[in-house]
Amino acid sequence: MRRMLLVFVSLNLLFCGGCAVFNRNNTPALNFVEEHLLPKENPARSLSFPLTVPAGFVAGALDMVLFHPLSVAGDAWDDTNEILWEKLDWDHQFVTTTVLNAPRVAVMPVIFTADFLARSSFDISRRGGNVRLNMSGNTHQKEEQKADLKSLSAEMRDALDQHDNQLAFAIADQILSKEPNNREAAVVKAYVYLERRNLAALATMPPHLPLFIDDRFCRLFAELLSNGSPPERLQALTILERSYFVLNSIRPAQSNVAACNNSLFAALEQNLADNDRAIRMKTMQLLGKYQRTDPASRALLGKLAKGDDPVIAAAAAGLLR
Repeated sequence: MRRMLLVFVSLNLLFCGGCAVFNRNNTPALNFVEEHLLPKENPARSLSFPLTVPAGFVAGALDMVLFHPLSVAGDAWDDTNEILWEKLDWDHQFVTTTVLNAPRVAVMPVIFTADFLARSSFDISRRGGNVRLNMSGNTHQKEEQKADLKSLSAEMRDALDQHDNQLAFAIADQILSKEPNNREAAVVKAYVYLERRNLAALATMPPHLPLFIDDRFCRLFAELLSNGSPPERLQALTILERSYFVLNSIRPAQSNVAACNNSLFAALEQNLADNDRAIRMKTMQLLGKYQRTDPASRALLGKLAKGDDPVIAAAAAGLLR
């Protein structure tokens, strides 16, 4: 343990040209000593040096080896997740992505450690903006931001309840500009895109969003899947196929997911009886993906495999193999 601590301190001292502790935003203990222990006026200020100078050295050392590293550990973890686990193409590279999971797990400690040491040693910008452990007024500023976001979220929900989708969309954009990872605002944007039948914009949104937990979105999506034009339904099926892993990771206890799944499944059954063969084939392709974990989808494909249409029957039988 002592050796690891010595190596860590040595790294900080070796690379102190861009050292994180040279930025006073990264030194909460030293700032505390300066603000609360060091007198403002002479001669009291000079007389306090025998006490405050050693205290300052101790505070600076604590900032270097404890407080600042603790403050960047979360950022290092987020960097690791972003490098290894985000933007995985499960839809088109399922086997490759699955095979590479083990190597990704193996290198996680290496990447996290390297990122953590770099952020601990150097003054690297924080994720999500200029967030510092002890920035002047930072706590008060965070509280104000949270209150502002909470107020905006309430206004956004009220606008949706009053069917003012244009206002809800504008507020969602405003929230995302302040907090890019706000899922509630992203889901509202997705709902408004769907309500406007702007499926191209909806398809560009991140696939990990919990869209199908939202009852309002799910009902509108099922309606589009049942009654939309053929091009719209084909686009909706593609979006639903892309959401396979999200839907399978949701537990029914989290929300009324069961009712949502029932409405979506009813729409899929309706599409299987459509006169447009392209819609039927696309729906079967989607069911072929879901039947891996969904017995109802597998049973439905089994019925199709025994149907009268030889093309559909052959395709369904192939998906069940």
